[in-house]
Amino acid sequence: MVQRLRGKQGRGNNIGFSKLSELAASEGIASASPKEANMKHQSPDQLREAAAVVAAHPITRMTRKDRLNRWADLLDQHGGSMEALYRIEYLPDAERRAYRGGDNTPLAVAYHDPVLRADGLGGDRLGDAMDYFEMNDEDAHHLLCDCHYMGSLTGRNLAARLRRYAEGGGVMNWARRVFAGLPG
Repeated sequence: MVQRLRGKQGRGNNIGFSKLSELAASEGIASASPKEANMKHQSPDQLREAAAVVAAHPITRMTRKDRLNRWADLLDQHGGSMEALYRIEYLPDAERRAYRGGDNTPLAVAYHDPVLRADGLGGDRLGDAMDYFEMNDEDAHHLLCDCHYMGSLTGRNLAARLRRYAEGGGVMNWARRVFAGLPG
């Protein structure tokens, strides 16, 4: 564009910005003048303050109960036997949180779900699941450890336990109610 406009004035002529803008206007080309563009330099912090960021889809987090019920639904669909987590109660805290297990664990089933990942499930480690599903060590142990299944963990039986757990009070509260003869 500049070459085409400069060509109208002849070769070798030095055209100033204002003259170039006038020629651009006569050719029907919008001016690129900094004054007309109203641009100014701003720091990233200033841009964040001035920006109105709107998500394409509103971001809403699922409730804890919804997350646990979604996990239960996924486990129901999985069916068949699963690997329970091995002796997690004996692991030091850092190792327990980092524990992953195999590809056929309830943790892996949860992490493979794009909905749970989009909602905030950060990984397929026990600590990620405990944080995301808001479980304490005791509840994670009673729900996921092999010592409570003796090789019989299936997606369906864990799904049923997760649904009871989602209703509130944790696994120990549920067990106390059952042993006291109250409805589970």
